[in-house]
Parts: sequence; structure tokens; C-alpha cells
Amino acid sequence: GITRDPDAVKYFEKILTHEDSRVRREAIKALGWIQSEETKRLFLFATDDDDAILRISALKALKRFHDPDIFQALKGKDLTVYGKGTQTRSFQYIDDLIDGIIKMMKIDNFTGPVNLGNPEEYTIIGIAKIIKELMNSKSKIVYSPLPSDDPLQRKPDIKLAKEKLKWEPKTSLKEGLLKTIEYFKYKLR
Repeated sequence: GITRDPDAVKYFEKILTHEDSRVRREAIKALGWIQSEETKRLFLFATDDDDAILRISALKALKRFHDPDIFQALKGKDLTVYGKGTQTRSFQYIDDLIDGIIKMMKIDNFTGPVNLGNPEEYTIIGIAKIIKELMNSKSKIVYSPLPSDDPLQRKPDIKLAKEKLKWEPKTSLKEGLLKTIEYFKYKLR
């Protein structure tokens, strides 16, 4: 586990005492995830169960960014960007996620954890501009203060998913956004 690795302990001690409260909050979340994964691993080992551990990336980012901004642009309202918009996110389309989950369910003798996400990063301001372009929107981009708990970067490491599951996302950002925009247009009718 993590507590046996002196370098990991030093690293977490450093970030748990970091001056930026955002960094400390993210560190506490990470420690919680690690602890829950270690508990699940012990359970799998003790029960000889064949469950698996998946880490699904970008769902919060999708909920926090895409829905409101696509709806705002469809209604001709301004698009809100928090901070300067330089924080990065990676987005995956739901079809790719489901494909990864199915591949994980079909594999034998591997419990993970494995990350399912898209390693391509985009700035929030870049995403807003792409949404405007794809929708031919006249909406303005407006800036609001960056929430203190908004991470500056999100980028999953999917090396293990590629190696063990032969999985990686196939849907491009623009393709996924076009499908999402069509869905929301339909919902607004």
C-alpha cells in the first residue's frame, strides 16, 4: 500500500501541508480514493471475488461545463468561463466509456484499478470557443471568478487500459460535442 512507500509518504506530507487550500483538498480526495481502492483490493483478495476497480474520468467536468454552456449557447445566452479559462480538462464521450466498461467486464484475472478517460487536454476557454464555432453562436464569453475547489488540470493516465483492455477513446472532442449539441437541441424542442 501507499503507507509502505517512503517517497509516497513524503509526497503526501508535502501536499497535505501545501499553502494552497485547493491542493490540500485534492490531496485529501486522492488519499480517500487510494484508501477505498486498497480496501476493495483486500476484499477481492479475501473473497476470491472477480469484481474490478474502474476510475471514470471527466464526468464531473462534463456536468459542470458542457450542460450549462451548451444550453446557454442554444438559448443565445453568454457562455460562462471560470477564472481565465486556462485550466484544462479532458472529455470522453459516453459511448467510449461504455465500451471500456464492457471490455473490463469481459477480461479475466485482472481487477485493476484502471482509468477510463480521454488523455487529450483542452483549456476551458478553448472548449467555449469550439462550442461557439460548432453552434455558429453569437453568444459572448463572460468570465466569472474561479471557484476555490476547481482543479487547474485533469488528465487521466490510460496506459493500463490500453495495455490490459486494448481500449482507448475513439470519439474526437468535436464529434462528441456535435452529438451532444444535437441531443440538447432535441431536448429543447
